[in-house]
Amino acid sequence: MSAPVSARLIGLFAIGAIVTLIIGVLVFGSGSFIKNEYPVQMVFTADVRGLNVGAPITYRGVKVGEVTSIDFHMSSPETNIIIVVSGKIIPQQSDALRNEDEVGEFLNKQIAKGLKAQLVAQSILTGLLEVQLDYFPDLEGYTIKAIGSHHSIPTVQTDYEIITDTVKSVATQVSNMPLQKMTEDLSELVVELRTLIAQPEVRKSMKDFAETMAHLNRITRELDNGKEQLLAELVETMDSMQAMSKKVSAVAQSGEEAILSGDRLLRSGVKTLERFDQTLTQVDSTLKTYQKLVEPGSEVSVTLIQALQSLDRASEQVRQLAETLERNPESVLTGKQR
Repeated sequence: MSAPVSARLIGLFAIGAIVTLIIGVLVFGSGSFIKNEYPVQMVFTADVRGLNVGAPITYRGVKVGEVTSIDFHMSSPETNIIIVVSGKIIPQQSDALRNEDEVGEFLNKQIAKGLKAQLVAQSILTGLLEVQLDYFPDLEGYTIKAIGSHHSIPTVQTDYEIITDTVKSVATQVSNMPLQKMTEDLSELVVELRTLIAQPEVRKSMKDFAETMAHLNRITRELDNGKEQLLAELVETMDSMQAMSKKVSAVAQSGEEAILSGDRLLRSGVKTLERFDQTLTQVDSTLKTYQKLVEPGSEVSVTLIQALQSLDRASEQVRQLAETLERNPESVLTGKQR
């Protein structure tokens, strides 16, 4: 016959099973068992009141990690106490970064591009803070040597700190200004200005200026009233100028044609002169030939003299006939009387 099972043993077994189940739910349900977490640290010089452990670390509104601890650190007696905020970056499952060295190299490259951490408000009503990662290439970051195996991320002032520092700087500059002396100088300037305005010359100048402005306003109104007529005259002037331009173009074209005609006339005159020169050459040759023909003793000269003598005798006979007819006109019908 088997021994009876102890109730205490059964109870311990049941309790162990329940504890194991709870641990499994906590570990596997949260996903921390399969997540890679990379520690980072940030040093803030501002008041971190409102920043709690578990506060999100975000990048432009997307949660990429959370704060794990907030501590103060005393590095040396010469330096102030600093506040060190530690956190963890939790990459997504799709990220290609799988080990701490790759994450460190990636963060170093982004920090070189201006990646920094800044405290921002989660809610104005609650006053809670979170850590925001973003690029601030124009702002100088504050950092110290990393403590332990953490990756150090530089930090910048909050927007409130920047505004506060600006106001303090302006207030300091204003407080350093010689306000008393500036007030006295301003009072003296007002007195001198009043004295200057009271001068008769200044009053007359102001009156003349007022009259000039009134005259200018009147001219402006006249120009405004006559702008239509002025535009019409302007259009007419432009039309006249356009017509004149056309006439000038026509005259220029006619002048060009006249120049071309003159050129052709000159060329024709040159040809005519060439032909006239040839004619003169021929006349000169003819005259030389005639000179040879009429030389004394030449055949032509003798023949010409004989012809002239015959012509002289014939002329004498005609003269005699004319005298006979004048004395006896009827001799034409009756013949010569014996």
